[in-house]
Amino acid sequence: MPACPLCGKPVYDLSTAIAASREQAEPAHFDCVLERVTASETLAAGEKLVYLGSGSFGVVTFKDKNESAFTVLRRVQWEKEGEKKDWRKGLSSRIQNL
Repeated sequence: MPACPLCGKPVYDLSTAIAASREQAEPAHFDCVLERVTASETLAAGEKLVYLGSGSFGVVTFKDKNESAFTVLRRVQWEKEGEKKDWRKGLSSRIQNL
């Protein structure tokens, strides 16, 4: 089991992992990365940070109180787009065989 480069604890579930940074391809806990991204962004009243998928986060505002629709104000690309991580390749092949 790889250790998270951000907190040092084992990453037990690679399906929820994300790269430690744009430069570091090692798997990190999603929550550890979320803390880093949150610390790097200044949010105004009514803004939230959400995971958009494909290694990117977004600062958004919700259009209603049910939070069912939102507008992306700015995108934070955490992982390099289109780059396949070695630790994900093995995971992908197992999922395809289900």
